[in-house]
Amino acid sequence: MNNDDRALNRNGEMEEHKQVSMAVNVPVDEGIIPLVRALTNFTQILTLESCQGGRYDEREGDSAWVAFGHAPGSHMSLYEFVKWLSSRLSDIPGPDFWFKLSLAWYRGGDEMAFLRCSPQPGHIRSLGEAIGEVQRRQITQDT
Repeated sequence: MNNDDRALNRNGEMEEHKQVSMAVNVPVDEGIIPLVRALTNFTQILTLESCQGGRYDEREGDSAWVAFGHAPGSHMSLYEFVKWLSSRLSDIPGPDFWFKLSLAWYRGGDEMAFLRCSPQPGHIRSLGEAIGEVQRRQITQDT
């Protein structure tokens, strides 16, 4: 539990607030929508930030990316989700361009995962479709 899950009540005592995931309307770069939409369909994670690319980053080059974290109440850790998604993506035909799925830890903060790929619109769409296929296979397998 983090500090965002608690608040002071009228008596000045900390009280827990149950948090749930929900879809909200937030500004998102138009070019990254297929990837954000595909990832938000997984209840285990929350998308946090994204960029469709076009800005050069010394470590990653000109990549499109989505940052995501662990959803409250998820039965799967972020590490387990990244490992699971990575192995499932390798079973899907395509995409034939680079993408990178990684975890990062920040001092004083929680872990965060990043999915980076080529900023070409067709590549973003193709990776979003591959992630959608992973989810469809999961649903089929679970039923």
